[in-house]
Amino acid sequence: MKYKITFLLLIKNRPLFFNRWYSFHSEKLKNCKLYIADGGNQSIFNNDKTKILKRKNIIYKKYQFDKDYLTFFKKVKSSLNQIKTKYVIFCSDDDFLNVEKIITTSKILERKSFFFKAASGKFVSFTGIDKYDRINSNITGLSFLNKNKNFYSKNNFFRLINFYKYPEGAFHYIVETNVLKKMYSLALKLKLKSADMLDLHVNTMLYSSINILRVKHIFHLHQFHEKSEAHNRSYSRLKNQKNWHHEKELYINSVCKFIGKKNFKKKINELFMEMFKENSKSSKINKNFFIFTKIKNYLLNRHTNFIYIFFKKFFVIKNISIFCMENVINNTDRNFLFKVNKFISNRKNEKY
Repeated sequence: MKYKITFLLLIKNRPLFFNRWYSFHSEKLKNCKLYIADGGNQSIFNNDKTKILKRKNIIYKKYQFDKDYLTFFKKVKSSLNQIKTKYVIFCSDDDFLNVEKIITTSKILERKSFFFKAASGKFVSFTGIDKYDRINSNITGLSFLNKNKNFYSKNNFFRLINFYKYPEGAFHYIVETNVLKKMYSLALKLKLKSADMLDLHVNTMLYSSINILRVKHIFHLHQFHEKSEAHNRSYSRLKNQKNWHHEKELYINSVCKFIGKKNFKKKINELFMEMFKENSKSSKINKNFFIFTKIKNYLLNRHTNFIYIFFKKFFVIKNISIFCMENVINNTDRNFLFKVNKFISNRKNEKY
């Protein structure tokens, strides 16, 4: 079978998350390539390693321990170099993927590859699971990460302006493998020390150089949790780092060279700083929301009364239904959200 897309699962320890991820996705991915890039220092398998790895569509590679984000980036680059499919999509073990819609979109992307090099679906999140093994928070964060559904321009400087106005993370896009290889190679050559600046560099280069197809379907349902390293990072912290000025200079010079606008350095710096201000505001809001959610979930799990226990299923279904109505979610994606909740509710006594 000739595979068209590889699901690149980037993991580091968290065997409980990996086991949940594989249990939910294994059958859905049987006609796709799965590349597991393991940068942890403990086993992610139970007693099922042989059974999992004998499947022909699965590649497992053990990498150097992800001691820092630079090591992680090198793992990503090495993994991309070994992937042979035309398209790749990054995955985390705390995500639930709407595999059917991702595969469908990759086929559309291939038919329109003369114009689009990547595709973005919707990304939603929830904050946790209660002691009754159900999603205990409202599903939130429906996004293309901005209101701009599509943006096309042959002028990469206009693309860059649009990116700084609506900054996006490209981690969960379907992207042509060769395009991503180039972006990660460019980022690593700069020898940036900051995880956030490395991440920003990849996103900037990707967004300013290609057209991205946006579809209305949900691609990822992500669990927000304290163990997620990605949520411990923020562009808003860049200014507080001791090498901020040097890192910014490297980044700005690289962007100017990439888009062929060396004379626009001052303007690009201004655009970057404006984006930075907006990101700082949203970061503070997200931090406060996460603290509030943590307290709420603690109280919910410790002091839930009998009425909630009795009607727990009703409340969860109502929350998902309200979310779908408010955000005009189609029936296919609505069913996906319910399937995830049912899957979680059948996995008893697991704490994430």
